[in-house]
Amino acid sequence: VSIWQPKSKKKYFVDRGGGESEVAKDI
Repeated sequence: VSIWQPKSKKKYFVDRGGGESEVAKDI
């Protein structure tokens, strides 16, 4: 599940454990 965080301007992929894996997707 990909969730867009407009505040950090980065895209995060939330794993099944509830953690957040930051993807190198700076805009």
